[in-house]
Amino acid sequence: MKTNKKIIFIDWNKTLSYSLFWGQLKEKDSLTYEKIEKWLFVDNRTVINPWMKGTIKSEQIIKDMSNDIDVSYTFLLEEFIISCKKMTWAFDGVETYIKKIRKKGMKVVIATDNMDSFPEHTVPGMNISELFDDYLVSSTIGHLKDEEEASTIKFFDDYLKINNVTYHDVVLLDDSEDKHGKYKRNNFDRILIDSPETLEQHLRRYAES
Repeated sequence: MKTNKKIIFIDWNKTLSYSLFWGQLKEKDSLTYEKIEKWLFVDNRTVINPWMKGTIKSEQIIKDMSNDIDVSYTFLLEEFIISCKKMTWAFDGVETYIKKIRKKGMKVVIATDNMDSFPEHTVPGMNISELFDDYLVSSTIGHLKDEEEASTIKFFDDYLKINNVTYHDVVLLDDSEDKHGKYKRNNFDRILIDSPETLEQHLRRYAES
């Protein structure tokens, strides 16, 4: 099936990768990992969005975490960087499909609500700049992909303008649904990815279109 899409945007977390911050600690230091998870996702969940929008830096998050859970800042930072650099793909064939899609003339761009650690550590750690045409990160843009306030999708607007394309020319593969219906209202195709198998199915479709 032929596609008329010029850019394929692909989410990162739970779409292209299921790797976790400090993920390696789950086995080698499970007690510390549990402390980190509780601090970040239970006791201080309100810091996540500001962190992803770039108003709080990773070092500050880790410093506050260190003070509260009584674990060395140096240790937490070092392990955080390791986890960012050594993330893995959702399935083994991701890189092959991305290369095939790009050879078809479509751009493939990562679009992620993510922290300053993504461009700083994950991008060089996984050679993302060589594999993808580009990457968009909320901490750099200052907007999340799903913001209810504005009528347009500000996360993408500048990039689309620079590339002289419209919402209709692109598609987003993402593990989250169109929460506010904004993508549908703007004729911006958004495909729900609920597993590595679903991602592979859609990447294969674009690679063979």
